[in-house]
Amino acid sequence: MTGALATSTTRRRRWTTASGATAHPLIDPRTGMPAESPFDQVSCWAAEAWRAEVWAKAVVIGGDAVGRKAVAAGVRVLATLTSGGVVWFG
Repeated sequence: MTGALATSTTRRRRWTTASGATAHPLIDPRTGMPAESPFDQVSCWAAEAWRAEVWAKAVVIGGDAVGRKAVAAGVRVLATLTSGGVVWFG
């Protein structure tokens, strides 16, 4: 089997803003703010490392709908919910 695995997470590099909100560096382009997601960690397996990395970040930011799109693009996705559960796409 060939391919690459990439993981993206909001568990590390977190900080509290001056207003008291928790922030992380994964920015949702729709809002310009740190992404609010049901997932706090996503691992993706794809044919190429850059594709796995892009999809991992996209699923953290976009949630379930993007996880399903990743599978349609041939990517396997394992996501950890902020509540502690695990979701497998594909």
